[in-house]
Amino acid sequence: MATGELTTELISEGRTLLEGLDKEGAPPDAALWFYFPAPREWKLLLEVRLGPEGQRGLNRKIQKTLSGSGQRIATLKLEDIMLASPDAPMIRVLRGVVSTESEIVGLRFTRNVINGIFVEDAYIYRLMPAPDTDDLENKPLVLFGAGASFGSESANMPPLGTDLFTALQAADPGSWGLISGAQADAFRKDFEDGMRQLTETNPRSLIQLQCSMAAYFFTHSPSDSSLYRRFARLIRECRWAGAVASLNYDRLIHVALQREGISLCVGALPSPLVGGTEVVWPHGCCNVFCDGVRAPAGTNIFNGLEIETDGPIRVVEDPEEHRLRIRTDAFPPVMSCFLPDKRTISGVSFIAGQRERWATLVRQAPVICVVGVRVRPHDRHIWDPLALTDGKVVYCSRGGREEYEKWRIGNARRNGDVVLEKTFDEAFEELCESLGLTADVSIS
Repeated sequence: MATGELTTELISEGRTLLEGLDKEGAPPDAALWFYFPAPREWKLLLEVRLGPEGQRGLNRKIQKTLSGSGQRIATLKLEDIMLASPDAPMIRVLRGVVSTESEIVGLRFTRNVINGIFVEDAYIYRLMPAPDTDDLENKPLVLFGAGASFGSESANMPPLGTDLFTALQAADPGSWGLISGAQADAFRKDFEDGMRQLTETNPRSLIQLQCSMAAYFFTHSPSDSSLYRRFARLIRECRWAGAVASLNYDRLIHVALQREGISLCVGALPSPLVGGTEVVWPHGCCNVFCDGVRAPAGTNIFNGLEIETDGPIRVVEDPEEHRLRIRTDAFPPVMSCFLPDKRTISGVSFIAGQRERWATLVRQAPVICVVGVRVRPHDRHIWDPLALTDGKVVYCSRGGREEYEKWRIGNARRNGDVVLEKTFDEAFEELCESLGLTADVSIS
């Protein structure tokens, strides 16, 4: 693993790898070392157009070049290499200020801010203009909602919206437990409408409630028998090249992926060469924090409807660190509020980027499976891209057929969709088959 300083050996070996890939007929359009501050490590990012052999063929060419270069590549390891798509945010933002031809150069790019994005350090070998969008790889895509998490196992799962308020009151009597009377009834009837009413009567409580909700969702973790773990195992066994999106505040799907040894690509991070899956959070997650602005906890001067923060994003996995951050920071994790407009308090640029990435993936995907998601057309950042995609949509929700059909009929072009009136468990095999996840796929 390349940590600390970018050594002259790594710079030289990266150049050797690039030269080898050019000779192998897999020339990268972009090749650069990029420093990721959160894990404090360097990664060699490669953007390569896939040929008929797909990603496996590219993997073989990279492995062949690494192993066939003798002593010329002794330090650079496979795990130091990550594949990036042409629309990966960091690649895209660097292309806005740097462009090269096909030759290999050596350009250091240190501590710069580009369009509001801070680049700590990078060493660029090649950064050619982006390919046409028609050349981009199409990925199968799955979107998980609250119904998927609720149905992912038989016990200790996050409740659905109708029961969420009761669970939050029990978990934190000092914040959610103080809501009573007509306000509490509104939450029990429709959590989203309850949040809307609360912001009209007591907007200053919003930040504290968001923090409390994040602490509650952080406590949930997938068991070995969870459907998310089964799904993650299939991704690993099949070396699936799709993407996973989640509207949930919980960590269930990304913890399941990590426990199966799968590296995650989130936000500006490109996909790792081996064992990586892109994860998209259009509404954020309970353990994602914005490090751009901090304030002491108890600073109750903020109207949650009138403040936004932005800056570097950090994912916190350690429970004690998460508890400390919740207790000591006045700002909540990066989670869109459970409101009709899904406004965001912390990390607004990150959320905007995640929603943009969702729209791109939907536009390009040949198939999109939507699991356990209520059809809320006012969530336009989710449903407008689905209405316009040429990909096949497989919608899975027990009791959701009527509202999906109403939405589909309102979007005349959506004629080939499949509706599975089933739970996540009941439809698991059909969903996996639609996504190209089959257990008998060879991984040689």
